[in-house]
Amino acid sequence: MEFHFFFMWFFFMNGLAYVIYALFSRQWRFLVPNKHSFKNAGETLMHDLYIRRKPAPVVKYKVAQQIAYTMIINMGICSLVTGLVIYKSIQFSRLSWMPGGYEAARLEHIILTIGYCLFFVIHILQVICVGWNNFWGMVTGFTVEKDETTS
Repeated sequence: MEFHFFFMWFFFMNGLAYVIYALFSRQWRFLVPNKHSFKNAGETLMHDLYIRRKPAPVVKYKVAQQIAYTMIINMGICSLVTGLVIYKSIQFSRLSWMPGGYEAARLEHIILTIGYCLFFVIHILQVICVGWNNFWGMVTGFTVEKDETTS
């Protein structure tokens, strides 16, 4: 349980820092899906599955990324609520109505954990498909571009 709570606080603080950064740097404008995102998500999925040849338009964050990153923030909030309901069901009894009670909170917490694992696997596969420069851009925060004058 100690490891679980340690990592819970680690991920909570990381997610909170991410949301605060996105708000103050105004990056949230690029991350939050708009009304056309869900329509374009199908086209992006078809291209990623090699069913469609036409690539998605080049933007800072693709539509699938916008939806996934917004969904992962919502999943984090749900994990925090369901985790508190499971851990301290008496102290947080006022929150237990949100997930639908104690038993529903347990089920939702497990489903959310499976969702995080799927997000992680799909994220790594996408990075492998796009290339490692994109991975280093995710880790460091800036992109590495090749200088075409020296090659």
